Amino acid sequence: MKHIFFDGSRGYLHVVSGPQTAGQHLGLLITHGLGEHAGSYYHLQQSLTAAGIRWWAYDQRGHGRSAGTPVLIESVDDLVADCISVYAHTVGASGLPGAMFGHSLGQRSRSRPRSVLVRRPWFCLPWAFLLGQAWRTSRKWWQRGSTR
Repeated sequence: MKHIFFDGSRGYLHVVSGPQTAGQHLGLLITHGLGEHAGSYYHLQQSLTAAGIRWWAYDQRGHGRSAGTPVLIESVDDLVADCISVYAHTVGASGLPGAMFGHSLGQRSRSRPRSVLVRRPWFCLPWAFLLGQAWRTSRKWWQRGSTR
């Protein structure tokens, strides 16, 4: 692994880079959750390398080796600006098709992604169940009403 430090929107950021090998077909930026760091996904990083995916992970401000007060988030906009900057300097500069993996705080975004990879979506399951039940109930009600 290669360790890189560069300037973020307010202080330096620590970035870890996976090995660059022949035949890699995707560039992936990993963003961690609150209280974690770039090394939190070591086993995932090993699997990504074996699968031919070039990856980068960075310590968000106030986490790991990056600058900032530990776990203090002054502005989500600053976190997003950092993420955009890291992505541009890593995945964006690699020439590979790009993707992002975000966990918890690392997945917060106001944009609409083209595709989503969700890890342990516990918050979605109850809503999916309730929406499914509501859909089935309303469909039955609608069908009954339309046959009268």
